[in-house]
Amino acid sequence: RASGRATPSASRRASEAHRFSFDAVAGEEGGAQADLFAHARPLVLSALSGGHACVLAYGQTGSGKTHTMVGSEGCPGVVPRASDLVWDRIDATPQTEWHVSLTAVELHNDLFRDLLAADTAGATPAAAEAARRAQAAISLREAKSVRGGPPVAYLSGSSTFRTPVPSRDAMNSLLARALAARAVSATATNDHSSRSHVILTLHLDSRPPGGALVRCGKLTLVDLAGSEAHGAALDAAGATESIAIKA
Repeated sequence: RASGRATPSASRRASEAHRFSFDAVAGEEGGAQADLFAHARPLVLSALSGGHACVLAYGQTGSGKTHTMVGSEGCPGVVPRASDLVWDRIDATPQTEWHVSLTAVELHNDLFRDLLAADTAGATPAAAEAARRAQAAISLREAKSVRGGPPVAYLSGSSTFRTPVPSRDAMNSLLARALAARAVSATATNDHSSRSHVILTLHLDSRPPGGALVRCGKLTLVDLAGSEAHGAALDAAGATESIAIKA
């Protein structure tokens, strides 16, 4: 009961019809990725002009979030298309001084991990422990806004945050490395479900020819973990992941 009135049962709510509003709906045809990116393109252009923009994919596991954001070699998603647009603009403005950097993190079981940190495979126990300690030092902090606005949230604690990106090829390599390091596992509804939230941030600093001020743009691309109901079929680790994803 809520406010003295009975609330609908779960079974009744499940059978009720709901209406939602959308700006656009993309189908399954071959041009869907391009159609979706048409809506993200203005945000990328805004970041290139010094603005802050975010594209976020949300939905249950298996609904196509990672396909939408990452895509495949023959059907690129928002992330590679945004990267190409960034470098197309840089190539088209050779007189502008550009500084591009990338931060790639995942939030897994309420812990942040730098996806661009050194790979510890084959490392000595001492090196692996040092890497583990470095990852454990990552934390979310807040700073006061310089103009009296809301606090500014930021991550600290890793030397590879804001990794410089000198070229298009370097960006492609770093993105591939970050996405390959993401936590995935099989679930009841998806054999390759993303079990962490991934946040990719492109820092786009530019100084126009003869300009005294640097424009500091930021484009954040987020692929949230797949959400699904958890039940007895999940082991303890899977249940912990599922709870953290919904938190």
